[in-house]
Amino acid sequence: MDVAVKIQGVLDRSLAGCKNQFDLTLPNDATAGDLIGRLAEQPDAPLRDAIDPGQTRFPRHIRMFSNGEMLSTLGQPLVRQDGLGVNVNIVILNPMMGG
Repeated sequence: MDVAVKIQGVLDRSLAGCKNQFDLTLPNDATAGDLIGRLAEQPDAPLRDAIDPGQTRFPRHIRMFSNGEMLSTLGQPLVRQDGLGVNVNIVILNPMMGG
């Protein structure tokens, strides 16, 4: 499947000089963890140190959305079973605090 990835917010600024958008091709059964692994292989290596390989959930400072749906675990598929073959738009950001 074709995956368009966009990194936003403070994460984007913290990657100063790195690309904040990527187009990748992943297997149809790819998970959020597979995507993070592929991003870590990129020359600019966004998020390389953001996620510990042994954990199953995203750190509190990272949120990932697949076609508008928030993913909660690294083992979660990027698309639902009924959505195979569709284009996938991923947004990775950090929660904002305000008041």
